[in-house]
Amino acid sequence: VVALVQAGTLMAQGGIPAAAEPTLVRREPRARRIMLAIVVSILLGIFLPPLINVNRYRANIASSISSAVGRPVTVGHLELRLLPQPGFDLRNVEVGDDPSINPEYLLHADDVTAYLRLSSLWRGRLEIARLRLIDPSLNLVRAEDGRWNLETLLSRTTQIPTAPTAQAHPEGARRRFPYIEATGGRINFKFGLEKKAFTFTDADFALWLASENNWNMRLEARPFRVDTHVTDTGSVKMQGSFQRNSTLRYTPVKFSVDWRDGQLGQMTKLLTGRDPGWRGSTSVSVSAIGNPADLSITSDVQVDDFRRYDIFGGGAMRLASHCTGHYLGAEEKFTNLDCQGPVGGGTVQLWGTLQRLRAPFYDLNIAGRNVALKSVMGFVRHAKRDLPDDLSAAGTADFAFIARKALDPDAKTLWSGGGTSNDLLLHSQALGPDLAIGTLTYTIAPESPEKPKRTMRRAAMDSAPQQVQELNEFRLAVTSFPLPLGTASSTAAEAVVTAAGFSIGISGDADLARALQVARALGIDTPRVAANGSAKLDIHVQGHWTGFEAPDLTGTAQFKNVQADVPGIIESVQVNAASASIDGKTLSLQNVVANFAKGPNLTGSVSIPRNCSDAPCPMTFTVHADELSPEQLNQLLNPKLRSRPWYNFFMPHPAGETDPLPKVEASGQFSIDRWNMGGTVATHVHGNVKVAAQHATVDNLRADLLGGQHNGEWQ
Repeated sequence: VVALVQAGTLMAQGGIPAAAEPTLVRREPRARRIMLAIVVSILLGIFLPPLINVNRYRANIASSISSAVGRPVTVGHLELRLLPQPGFDLRNVEVGDDPSINPEYLLHADDVTAYLRLSSLWRGRLEIARLRLIDPSLNLVRAEDGRWNLETLLSRTTQIPTAPTAQAHPEGARRRFPYIEATGGRINFKFGLEKKAFTFTDADFALWLASENNWNMRLEARPFRVDTHVTDTGSVKMQGSFQRNSTLRYTPVKFSVDWRDGQLGQMTKLLTGRDPGWRGSTSVSVSAIGNPADLSITSDVQVDDFRRYDIFGGGAMRLASHCTGHYLGAEEKFTNLDCQGPVGGGTVQLWGTLQRLRAPFYDLNIAGRNVALKSVMGFVRHAKRDLPDDLSAAGTADFAFIARKALDPDAKTLWSGGGTSNDLLLHSQALGPDLAIGTLTYTIAPESPEKPKRTMRRAAMDSAPQQVQELNEFRLAVTSFPLPLGTASSTAAEAVVTAAGFSIGISGDADLARALQVARALGIDTPRVAANGSAKLDIHVQGHWTGFEAPDLTGTAQFKNVQADVPGIIESVQVNAASASIDGKTLSLQNVVANFAKGPNLTGSVSIPRNCSDAPCPMTFTVHADELSPEQLNQLLNPKLRSRPWYNFFMPHPAGETDPLPKVEASGQFSIDRWNMGGTVATHVHGNVKVAAQHATVDNLRADLLGGQHNGEWQ
């Protein structure tokens, strides 16, 4: 081989001396011998290991590993390998755990390969260069007293002298630490005897001694939950280093964790066991430096395309926050906690102290400075269905709240604080003219003045009220504010926000058309009628944060001089007076006095179910007419008589208009003073009527007719 290289060099220089050719010919048999030796070595590497029985050394190797890790070790089978690198194949390797912490194994691997360092073989010593584990299973256990099962294992690193993994030459008695890697692993977590549903699967792990007393590690795995079906949980990548120390609590560490490509709904289901219905591409980054007793932590959380699961419009939205703090391991306490998130041109900030995540105690401050209400409305639009895509808000908000919970298992959270929103204005094409609300003031307030004890507390912000109340529940009261609904005097409104939901009260005079327009633009379920007139309102809108039910509308209203277009009736109805009551089940109209332009004059009442799961909703009614005829009924109910533009005169009627009562289901009582049938008049007509499936049935029909009485049933 050397001669061939020399010949190539001479040829590149322009020629070969005459004496060089015999030399190449004489060395050709030696090259053949080298090639033959290589082939024989390969064949021996393939066929020789099965003929050598090294399984009798299995107990010795298990004993050596056990003494190194300080835990009982068993090896099911042992084989020798020579290619591509000399080493040993171990089967069914199991490392026991500290019985005072975990009765199960610490580590189990079906296949383990130990590759030897070739350079160590020439020196007559045995060193493992690389240790590879296939599909291992690792149990990480935290005892009731706070100890981890890895503590004693890591402490042995201070007792065994080893040289760095990448060091070129050994140092006397010190062996070089092997490069340890695992692929396709599984990491389980246990607190005491309880095995958690949360686990890591498809875990790839590596550990090596990078320099004197400094270990490096990396991990990439997929989070998983065994008690429910989860997908799109993303992947977790972790890189870190730690140094030798006799106590894990004071071991210097430095690490970073990145959780990427997770879907928000699946990530929350992974952590809590349920999917609350939020969607978005989520990433979490955490970095820490220090030791487990005192860690400096920095984290960033970002959610792109945040939305509710059934909302697909409204544009893209990003949520982001940045947090710093110190973690004290002995107390399980976060101190100097400071989280900030941009909201438009302002920020929302949380700072304070948090202790014991499983049963937390805390002293936290939450404040917002110059928060853009446009961004807040963008969040609401992505969190609540049935809002217009172009609904936006102008104005800013400033607030400050304090939440405290003492170190007592029976203690309740104490809330205090308040804030203001300035120049609030809502805009949307569905809203029509902009809704200018102005200034809102809100504060933590009790249900009644007698319950809380007033205290004086310095607010966290200058804009927040100086005198606040400290309560053992979150109840934010928005003081009464004017709500312009199309009348000279603004309607008064007030609101209450709690941890469970919200309630808005509205009372006063309003233009009915404007009130219905505003309600529909804000996603409040209202009757699908077009109406103009005046109304006196006393209503409440209530909603819950959990689940995705639409806000519920309850209360009463008084109507006067209302002109309404009712679906299924051709002509507009003039309601001179009526009163309405709304509860969770029905919408009722009582004391209705109404008329049509060409008659008849009507009085009565109607009750319509709300939130029907099956359409049509069966409604009930009572109606009285002064005079009525078949021609008038035809004029009111026949869709062919509906006035249309002249250019549609020769067009066929839409299919939906050919059937006047395709979706109506109603039953009730009626009475008519005079029923005029082409000159034949019946008086004192009354009976029961039922309309369903495009059929009308009248029973118990009674009338004075032709000097006698009619009694029968019509269909």
